[in-house]
Amino acid sequence: MHCIGQTIVARYMMMTTNFGRGPTISRLILPNTSRSFFVNKRQKSTIQLPPPIQNIVPVKVIRILGVIFTNSLSVAEHIQAIINSCAQTLYALRILRSHGMDDVALQTIYHSVVIAKLTYASSAWWGFTSATDRQKLDAFFLTTQPALSFRSAKPAVVY
Repeated sequence: MHCIGQTIVARYMMMTTNFGRGPTISRLILPNTSRSFFVNKRQKSTIQLPPPIQNIVPVKVIRILGVIFTNSLSVAEHIQAIINSCAQTLYALRILRSHGMDDVALQTIYHSVVIAKLTYASSAWWGFTSATDRQKLDAFFLTTQPALSFRSAKPAVVY
């Protein structure tokens, strides 16, 4: 580390007024000031990377605790997978309704299965969603509400 001294002389031009006699220009010279700064002359050392570990293969998609992430940190595949899974559950709910299951039981199943699948670990993956992913989720909710219009206005009790 070396210290380099540097002297700076600043000169400023000031415009002043002479009480009606017109502007005059005067020169203001500031006293010498000394500034110093450090220059790092040490060369950067190279970092030795460890040897690559054998038998580890890079992957494009990984499932972490049931949430699917791609190598670009996208959750589009996860969104598509849970929408497909929820669509299958909705089909089963329609079949159960056609066989005479009451609406309170259907609502309980809907909340405990479909809503649970959609909201599982959502705080972990929601930040990685794109606008398209959010539109897919919104479209899914908009299409499932008329399809599951339960006849009773009494909501199911969710524990």
